[in-house]
Amino acid sequence: MTERIRWRCACTNLLSAPAAWSLRTVRCPACGATAPVPAASEPDAAAEMSVREAPWLDRRLDPEGAPPGASPGTSPYTGWELRTDGGPPVDDPFFQRFRVDTRALRKASRRKWWILGAVLATLLLSAGGVLLSRHLWKTRWSAAARMERAGFGDRIASVELPAWRIAMRNVHESEKALEDAKDGLDASEHMRDVYLVALKEAEAMPRGPRAHLHNNAAWFFATTPHPDLRQPLRALDLARSAAEWTDRKDAGILDTLAEALFVMDRAAEAAATEDEALALEPGGAFYRQQAAKFRAAAGLPPPPPAPPVPATPDAADAREPGVPDR
Repeated sequence: MTERIRWRCACTNLLSAPAAWSLRTVRCPACGATAPVPAASEPDAAAEMSVREAPWLDRRLDPEGAPPGASPGTSPYTGWELRTDGGPPVDDPFFQRFRVDTRALRKASRRKWWILGAVLATLLLSAGGVLLSRHLWKTRWSAAARMERAGFGDRIASVELPAWRIAMRNVHESEKALEDAKDGLDASEHMRDVYLVALKEAEAMPRGPRAHLHNNAAWFFATTPHPDLRQPLRALDLARSAAEWTDRKDAGILDTLAEALFVMDRAAEAAATEDEALALEPGGAFYRQQAAKFRAAAGLPPPPPAPPVPATPDAADAREPGVPDR
């Protein structure tokens, strides 16, 4: 270690310089005055500087510096005397009692991080296990996954509805929309387009669905409240084909045919066709009203009154007889 010279400036500030600087002029950082470096250290300045530069202030060498009222066996240290560098005296009971093992601290710190890492790894493994179990359940273990691996899903997906079934489904949806729209113009135009598309697929339909489609389309083209959408001639052709496919045994289809004839100003034929519907359902109030309308237009007497209907316990909840289900 380089030997240093310690002295006190005129302003009482302690100064220190290397011994090689002896007799060189230096400036005091406190007052700014210049003075030569002495050839040797001043005794009081050297003693005070050694105390300041010591890493630990050992009060055992200075009994007068012990806290007042301390018992003879207590340590003279109070805690504020400790410096940040160096180490405490190992033979003092105060530091023997509260000695800190830096290796143990490092071990404890590493152990803490290992425990935290283990906890995080356990959480990640648990979450990964849950996700893997859900994935395996969906793809391997569930009944749906086993059926899909067996090929059931491919077979079901490969089955496509025929065009006429799709057309009939569109007709039913459009009829429901037309009813909700209360025969609005936009809904009626859409209904017309759907009927025209479905009628192109009618050749592939069985007789029952085909007759039902022709009957509903005929009623729409004959009775729609929008004159631009009415097609009486098409309605008459559709109603006749529907009546032929049902062998004129369906009262609702015969009523549609009578309405189409009435729209074409053929009231006598409409009244005769409606009489056929009344013969099939004598208690139908709607058919009787239709027959009265057609007969009045043709100059014929009204139909005879309906026969009495026997009362049933649930007659109030039943649908009115003779109302066609369109």
